[in-house]
Amino acid sequence: MTKKNMFETVFPNANKNNGITFVEENLNNKKSWVIVKFNNHMENVRLNQVNKIKIWRDYGDIAWGSAIYEVLDYFDGSYKQAKEHSLTLEV
Repeated sequence: MTKKNMFETVFPNANKNNGITFVEENLNNKKSWVIVKFNNHMENVRLNQVNKIKIWRDYGDIAWGSAIYEVLDYFDGSYKQAKEHSLTLEV
């Protein structure tokens, strides 16, 4: 059984223009990351997260934006590389 046939057997309704879409992620490609900085929103103050920088996985299907953080940058590569890149950002 090929990978495509196995996928179609397990998910028969996927990719049939019905709102269910699956895509195969090539693990050899670089991963995408979003680098955010928490602002002085009252929830961040309560949780002691003001000015903390976080790196989250970006799967390409999310519109990043919130009242509690600022998107600093997007990065393609490993998590370690993204973390190193975040240190070079002017914040």
